[in-house]
Amino acid sequence: MKKKSRVFQVVNQLKQKVGIGGFSAAGIARAQQRLDACSGSPKLFEQIAETTLVDMARILRAYESGKAVKPEDLRVCVLDLKANGQMFGYKSITAICVDVLDIIQGLDGVNDDVMALFNSLYMSVKAVLDNKITNAENKVVVHFDMEIGRACARYRQKHGLKSRIFKK
Repeated sequence: MKKKSRVFQVVNQLKQKVGIGGFSAAGIARAQQRLDACSGSPKLFEQIAETTLVDMARILRAYESGKAVKPEDLRVCVLDLKANGQMFGYKSITAICVDVLDIIQGLDGVNDDVMALFNSLYMSVKAVLDNKITNAENKVVVHFDMEIGRACARYRQKHGLKSRIFKK
């Protein structure tokens, strides 16, 4: 006896949220022009990063005062820094965010160890921005990346995690 096949109708939740109709071609063209004009612009990234650093400092203060901090809060900050750093010419910041983001993406809850990593990243990003170091090959950035990588390795070992990143 042959089994009958079934057809499943998949609901496009994004389309339900945004609606049908899409974006105007002129709007997409303007957005692309703005993106092209700002791509590789360290000044624009510095503005974005300053806002993110304020958020990171707020999260650190909240945790220190005993308030609940969600993993999503950490994830948003680190992901913004990593993605925007690459896009706007601060490859140095992207380089030092990779390991911490790998850990935070798999996080179920926030603990003292992950907050120590988050604080180390905050301090490193702040130092890189204050000194306007955009090059990922800079000795300071290489040192930050190495030390944060070691701290992340210790975290993974302590909490039984495996790395999901591959560095050259």
